[in-house]
Amino acid sequence: MIAPCERENLSYDLISEDMEVFEYKTALAIPSSERLLEDFSGIYDKYGRIISAGSLFRGPELDYVMGKKHYILGKFNPRSAFPSISDIYWGGFFVGHYGHFIMDTLPRWWNYKKFKSMGYKIALNSHLSREKILSLVWFREFLFLLDIDENDFVVFTFPVIIKNLIVAESPMMDRNCVNDELAKFYQSIGDKAMQHSDPELRSIKNVYITRENLKYGGLYIKNEKEISESLRNDGFSIVSPENLSLCDQLCLFRNKNVTGFVGSAFHNSAFSKGTNGLALSFSKKINRSYALFDAVNEAKISYYHIEDYSIEGKEHFGGSFSVLNPKKLVSFIDNWVCGKVKNNFLYEFSDWEKENIPSQAMDIDGPYKIYDHRGLEAYIHPQESALWFGSSGNGTPFTHPVHAFISGNTIFLIVAHKDAPVLHIDGMDSLSPVLMLDFLGDKNLCGISFQKNGVVTSSPINENNKAIIKGAYFGEWEKFRLEKDNNIISCGRYDKIISLIKKKLTYQ
Repeated sequence: MIAPCERENLSYDLISEDMEVFEYKTALAIPSSERLLEDFSGIYDKYGRIISAGSLFRGPELDYVMGKKHYILGKFNPRSAFPSISDIYWGGFFVGHYGHFIMDTLPRWWNYKKFKSMGYKIALNSHLSREKILSLVWFREFLFLLDIDENDFVVFTFPVIIKNLIVAESPMMDRNCVNDELAKFYQSIGDKAMQHSDPELRSIKNVYITRENLKYGGLYIKNEKEISESLRNDGFSIVSPENLSLCDQLCLFRNKNVTGFVGSAFHNSAFSKGTNGLALSFSKKINRSYALFDAVNEAKISYYHIEDYSIEGKEHFGGSFSVLNPKKLVSFIDNWVCGKVKNNFLYEFSDWEKENIPSQAMDIDGPYKIYDHRGLEAYIHPQESALWFGSSGNGTPFTHPVHAFISGNTIFLIVAHKDAPVLHIDGMDSLSPVLMLDFLGDKNLCGISFQKNGVVTSSPINENNKAIIKGAYFGEWEKFRLEKDNNIISCGRYDKIISLIKKKLTYQ
């Protein structure tokens, strides 16, 4: 069976704000070593504090990868005897891997052209020597496409003081967020690559990216030759990206139907706009960075995973996979080219209004105060924006209660304040100024559930209780009581949201 991969909600992760550029008159750079993840590798300000804008973050929680979080170098002093260098643009961390270069390193170079004209050199933090980096053909080709001379870049091999350091905010954080600036920058690179690409390659329309000739990697497909030969007979061009020039690789996704198994080659779609593709996988969960690249470039790449496969070990690869029904896969690809396969783009968007305000007008009853099984009232935590149960005053952090409004089997939760700050319950992915949940029971003894996925429980933490969405069990801790509140708020965003639910106005 061939099934859609899981999609990623990027509602808050596609950014359009202007990028920041920071200038430091004095800074310290500490290079990487063979161990890569050195405790103190990175750049520091004149006080010895890590410069977070120049550090490497990854993942939904923005985990530190390079550079030590919140550390101060006790021995650093801007008047110390470290050697110094002037006029440096921070080029980021470089590990020698093509995919990570596109995700982690190259995005930082978006503003180097401006500072290159002012005489600044671009510096990389890498365990690889400058000579080793320049031996990478694809790296030299990127320098060509960006009009960067080999003499324009440096690699530090020992700690140095930097006078006049430029740190441009990265428009891409792997698996976290992406800025529109990345699309502008990468598409300009792709445009130049197009001018130097093979005209014959530009003319083909249906492409299958094969992994047959890879010597190492995460994925090896044992019977891929059978798949590619069948597709060749159906009119596909079979392409091994590693045998192409960089310019040809970057143009591979322009004005074509491109299919193949997910890998670093698909990152090249980031240099094109509106790519039409079919990405195949043996896992339903895809690295979130593919969704970020696709969304910012408005790519039309559908992601599907193959459920019928076998796997065994293979030297230099993460695994050797066999597609158990290759004819079915080829037929699926042919149907995709003909427009017979449903689109399954990896990214999707939503907003708090669509998720939490019904499309039809509702008569609502409220506001009500909410009390848990201990008689503690529902409040918003001022730092977490989470729903807690406790008492205001007496040293507690709670000042603003949470109101409930009822309509049939639906309950709306909103903070009792004119600004209606965002609220969430542990177990929910997003924050919203109003939460729409399922209402169970009656006002004297009710339960609250979230999208039928679990009920809200009041879990003890110290003197207070925290609201958490758990399983389907409905016991004492999952029972709540509602009490009418005469504190009517008739102004600000709070009142607008109530009017939205009643459909008395359109939110502006």
